[in-house]
Amino acid sequence: MVDLTGDGYGWTNLSKKVTFDAAHFDTDKCFPLPPALKAFRAITDLANADSTQALLVSGHTDTVGPASHNLGLSGDRAASVAAYLKDDVDTWVGYFDTPPSSKKWGTREEQNMLSALPWDSDTKYLKRAPENVVNSDVTAAFRDFQRASKIPETGKSDNATRKKLIAAYMAA
Repeated sequence: MVDLTGDGYGWTNLSKKVTFDAAHFDTDKCFPLPPALKAFRAITDLANADSTQALLVSGHTDTVGPASHNLGLSGDRAASVAAYLKDDVDTWVGYFDTPPSSKKWGTREEQNMLSALPWDSDTKYLKRAPENVVNSDVTAAFRDFQRASKIPETGKSDNATRKKLIAAYMAA
């Protein structure tokens, strides 16, 4: 569980309980897939409507795998969602290097973001389903994103591109 207020779990301040559909994650990952963004926008609207309420985010997994691993994965998922809701880009950057319990992020997560953005447009940067391969479609998607973000057009992921991509996905 992750408290979004930063001042403890705030149990005494909880006056409502709101649940939403599953955030949709790949197996053993804590990256919230694009179908979760609609629920996140609803949560953000709720939080903005009453900023005096504390938000407590908890994660869950299925029953595949040992309980000790699933507990850590649940924590990673809750922390990932909380970081998303707080626009905490640096926490997400860390999942590309060494996540605490889940599998690290990579090409597939970047492609998920490219295939969801720009959020308010029918024309996405990546126009096909994410895969674990980098080809000309992915290179073109990165270049289009970099051009729109006004960063050097390398056609590949680098630290500056990744941070901008995460920030754009969180802003969706």
